[in-house]
Amino acid sequence: MRLITILFLSTLAAGCGNGNGAPADLGPPDMTPPSEAELIAERPYTVTVPPAYSDANKYPLVIVLAGFGGMGYITAAYFGYDALAASEGFFLVAPDADPLHARYAWNPNPQHFPEFDVEYLTAIIHDVEAHYSIDRGRVFIAGHSLGAHMAHRMGCDASADVVAIVSVSGQVAKDPADCAPTHTVSAVEIHGTADQTIGYYGDVQNNPPDPTIPSAHETIGVWARNDGCTGPIASTGATLDLDSALAGSETSIEAYAGCPAGIAVELWTMNGGVHHPPVTNNFAPTAWGFLTAHARH
Repeated sequence: MRLITILFLSTLAAGCGNGNGAPADLGPPDMTPPSEAELIAERPYTVTVPPAYSDANKYPLVIVLAGFGGMGYITAAYFGYDALAASEGFFLVAPDADPLHARYAWNPNPQHFPEFDVEYLTAIIHDVEAHYSIDRGRVFIAGHSLGAHMAHRMGCDASADVVAIVSVSGQVAKDPADCAPTHTVSAVEIHGTADQTIGYYGDVQNNPPDPTIPSAHETIGVWARNDGCTGPIASTGATLDLDSALAGSETSIEAYAGCPAGIAVELWTMNGGVHHPPVTNNFAPTAWGFLTAHARH
């Protein structure tokens, strides 16, 4: 999408004249993001407040991000985060990607222009914190597909605000220069081995495959590197039942050893799982358990 935008700007510049038939020099595009107030005004969001909210207490905040073309509130309901927010008492925001740019597509690229989605989501976090009593050590992002890519990007570029992420079928840039958080971020990648959209094994479903696209193991390995985990990834022996279409506890858990205290970097493999798994009622509580267990102190 970034390439398409650049090509569009180049074509527009070439097609505009200066009155003498020569192309006009429009100069480089303005890559300065709007202010947080402007971003919120341009793209309002809805916040779900815990039923028993009191200013005297501190509450977690969970932001849920949909995949390409999806709506945030549908994704929150699909995974069960909306019902869980009420029962567990956390703030929930499920914003939509900007429809004016790319049909509700988040921009998880290291270059934020033109959507400025990192700045927008950071503005939401700060705005909720300004209006409610939020525990800044429990600000979490959960995403699916392109929204999961965006969750990773928020971990890379907004780690001062984002404490932990849950990614379902997501990927992150492998180059250290493209993901260099300033704070440690706990992360779990949940990925089905039969995912034909965002491949578990990388881009093996295409011919020829793109070697720059990371596998699920390479994706979670970025967080082990970022967080300074010194040990290897290994099976914990634990399993989960997260997919109602698959028999038994189909999801196996691997975790990196030697991570800093309070930090977890894990891969939950849904063996036989697809891109849109029919999740069980266990999904949201299990994901929430990972998040809340890794608050920042």
